[in-house]
Amino acid sequence: MIVKRVPPYPINIQYTVPLPNTDYYFTIENSPITIEAGLKLTSNSNSKVTYTLDEDFVKYDADYSVLIYNSPNDATGDVVVQDVLNIVRPYVDVRDLVTGAPAIAEYEGYERLARTIINSIVGPQGFLFEKSILEVVGQGTDYLPLWSLAYKVLQVYENSELVYDSTQNPPNLGEYVYGITQDRSAIYKDLAGDASAYNRAEKKPLQYRNSVSDSFNAYSALDTPTFSASNTGVMFPDGVDYVIVYETGYKVIPNDIRDATITLMEDIRCNKLEYYKRSIDQYQTDQFTIKWDPRHLDGTGNLLVDKALEKYITDLRKPWVI
Repeated sequence: MIVKRVPPYPINIQYTVPLPNTDYYFTIENSPITIEAGLKLTSNSNSKVTYTLDEDFVKYDADYSVLIYNSPNDATGDVVVQDVLNIVRPYVDVRDLVTGAPAIAEYEGYERLARTIINSIVGPQGFLFEKSILEVVGQGTDYLPLWSLAYKVLQVYENSELVYDSTQNPPNLGEYVYGITQDRSAIYKDLAGDASAYNRAEKKPLQYRNSVSDSFNAYSALDTPTFSASNTGVMFPDGVDYVIVYETGYKVIPNDIRDATITLMEDIRCNKLEYYKRSIDQYQTDQFTIKWDPRHLDGTGNLLVDKALEKYITDLRKPWVI
């Protein structure tokens, strides 16, 4: 089921089950992000169960697994309904363009196709607004770099312990608060309630081995090779495991993307995606010998839309160990 994340909220979804007026156990799962629902629902006389989507379900774009069991109180029965629930915000609300159920259904198809084409150009995440997870090990710096456009830190786990939760008041469960830098490129960490200036380290500070002296033992009591090193304190120390849940993507659709989507929808509706008009390198009239540019399928098929998307395309890729 595809659910469009547009007002008014909340949104009701319905599924057809085998029997009317019967209790079923309804679950929504989304692993590894812990947004889940599990409850008993009773089918109506038309053998349908209804669930209300609210809170995080209508705040973020995501795919969920829906399972309905024929047991009333838990997931021990047989599965009678299995579905992928796709909650997504369209780039254009077609109700602003056309009226009437047939026209709205037709334009919704154009919008889905235009959105897919745009996402294929700018990247699979496109202009979604999601709840993402960053699992990283501290590198001995005062920043944790991000590889996507971020808005807000929601939860932080340090060595599997929850240390920050934005839903609580105060959000910090320890001594520190977490946030996103103003350029949205990294996560920072501050002492809670500390208003003093702090010069964060952009790189890992150098570590120096202490020289041996009569008053300081540089080695452990068992005389192992372990030595003490002078090191300036950092917010994200070496070897500390962090799991950070944060908001990422586009909270609102940019106006130029909305306009580009409408243009592309009209091109699809009128069959005007004429790649050949911009991709012919050579044309010969006798028996029509045509030579195509090898890039003739690059882009959306509309040069104006391609230009509008250029500033959102990046060649930056998340590095992996080879």
